[in-house]
Amino acid sequence: MPLLRSHKPLPIIVAMAVALLTACGPVREETGKARDPDTQVRELVARGQLDQAARLLNQLAARATPPARQDYLIKLARLLLRLGRIEAAARLLQGIDVKGLPPTYAWRLQLLQGRVALRQRKPAQALQRVPPLPIGAPLSLRLEAHRLRARAYTDSGNLLEAARERILLDPLLRDDKERLANSQAIWSSLSQLSALALQQLRVNPPPDILSGWLELAWLIKKARLAPDTLEPRVREWRLRYPNHPADRGLLAILLAKQKLLQQRPAAIAVLLPLSGPWAPAARAILNGFLVAHFNNRQAVRTTRIRIYDSWPWQKNIRKLYDKAVAEGARVVVGPLSKQAVAGMAAGGPLPTPVLALNIADFNASAPKGLYQFGLAPEDEARQVAERAALEGRLQAVVMVPRNDWGRRILEAFSQRYAALGGEVLESARYFPADSDFSGPIKRLFNIDESQARLWRLKRITGRRDIRFEPRRRQDIDMIFIAARPRQARLIVPQIRFHRGGGIPVYATSHAWNGVRDPAADRDMNGVIICDSPWTLSAAHKPGSLHQLLSRYWPDALRNHLRLYAFGIDAYNIVPYLEWLREQPYERFPGETGSLYVDNQGRVLRRLQWARFSGGIAQLIKQPVSIKPDAATPAPARPPSTTIPSITTH
Repeated sequence: MPLLRSHKPLPIIVAMAVALLTACGPVREETGKARDPDTQVRELVARGQLDQAARLLNQLAARATPPARQDYLIKLARLLLRLGRIEAAARLLQGIDVKGLPPTYAWRLQLLQGRVALRQRKPAQALQRVPPLPIGAPLSLRLEAHRLRARAYTDSGNLLEAARERILLDPLLRDDKERLANSQAIWSSLSQLSALALQQLRVNPPPDILSGWLELAWLIKKARLAPDTLEPRVREWRLRYPNHPADRGLLAILLAKQKLLQQRPAAIAVLLPLSGPWAPAARAILNGFLVAHFNNRQAVRTTRIRIYDSWPWQKNIRKLYDKAVAEGARVVVGPLSKQAVAGMAAGGPLPTPVLALNIADFNASAPKGLYQFGLAPEDEARQVAERAALEGRLQAVVMVPRNDWGRRILEAFSQRYAALGGEVLESARYFPADSDFSGPIKRLFNIDESQARLWRLKRITGRRDIRFEPRRRQDIDMIFIAARPRQARLIVPQIRFHRGGGIPVYATSHAWNGVRDPAADRDMNGVIICDSPWTLSAAHKPGSLHQLLSRYWPDALRNHLRLYAFGIDAYNIVPYLEWLREQPYERFPGETGSLYVDNQGRVLRRLQWARFSGGIAQLIKQPVSIKPDAATPAPARPPSTTIPSITTH
């Protein structure tokens, strides 16, 4: 059988693919009666005989004239995609000429080109290939275009635009099940946004459909920390957004799920090293944990907490776990050290779930029932890489301390940055005890090489009066520094001194202590950092737990600021662990970040971003102001050792 005849030569890769399809010979008639070819194709596809259908389409296209020929070629390209022959489909689509044909052919071609781009993991190209179709386009093509564009936006990480596409899709759907599935897809996109982002993006007043979705997602996230506020807030939402698509079935499902999730366990065991070298950190975490507990009025009445000193059990943590379970624990929180977490994992499945407060390094998969939650600096380094890549800054230099902490941060940043198309041009390590960092900075900027060339020139010429102005390399898009506050406050002005003032500087939260100090941080102006809502937002909200802790434990909070937030999140996330693992698109609005759980049971964080201005870390995008709800309960009194529901072992 001849290959497809075309006004343009058929690309070699397509010819090879079609040759494979034709190797089994022509399609035979089963009855001897002449049948409509299109019917034959549909029957073969319905039976799953895609190879035979593709062979028949190839035969039909070779004999047909326009526009039937283009129609058969488009159908053949779609079948090649279904068969996984992505490059063959792409080449075939390039050779299809639809000029002078009705616009339906161009739209079908664009949709297939978009599908190919998605299969090639090129979502931006898919969006270019598939613009929004006009109202006059066939309904089936408009539906396909919205779905394809929504998927492309999702794949590119633009969750808001993915939701917009599905909102446009909703009124085109006729089946109730399809509309519910579409609403769930909208919810899965918006649920991944932080509470802050949901506030920032809600700019149009009611009854705007998108604003209704954003507000609903926001109030359900906030109600996870204040369950009593959910029903009254939903009633108010319904008044502002009457007949909203979310209220056609999805909202009832969400409310029922929230009621189940708000049921906290009857007893929680907390395993922390309250003696030994880790005791100060452990007590800060415990204080945060207990403040969160007593701030939840319902849980105070229904949940009993037992506290165990895990330090004497470091090398045999499973025995302490067994003891806590035997004494009634329904959930175990802790231990804290990596060694103890690894020991917990080594014992196999955990019938009573464990939320470990660190992430251990072990090769095997985490046993069933183990969740791991930590404030790993590597996670922050990866998010810096993601932010820089998103902003198109793909050539970086990196400066880290000469120790294991710096090595881990450099490795995490470099791996994630490379995966996103970035390149680390140079890295330099410094001694944390130093105050003069000009040596590592000169190596980053290649200024030392420039000076070395000057010395060689002076030696060769014998002249000492050569005028010279050192220049830094010009191909740097960004600088990433890993530093503690003392080092960061010295490194940043020295970067500017060595002609790096025009290059954006990024850092993790470790570069400042989380407390506003304009005088101390005046040299940090312009630096972009990632950090938690606890330090960037909560500290300035009236009635927040941050302010409550500042009132009762100001010194302890200042010394272990982020550990208090860690303890609060460890308490609040307990009822949601299994659900978050089953719903990877969901996000929990924590104090340490927007929290989610991966398929290995690791609790991960998405952080907020700020830029130093006037010596103060200010959110890059300020949130839209929302009047506090009067129904939100006031913080309860701080914990006391005389409360009967707390038992220390």
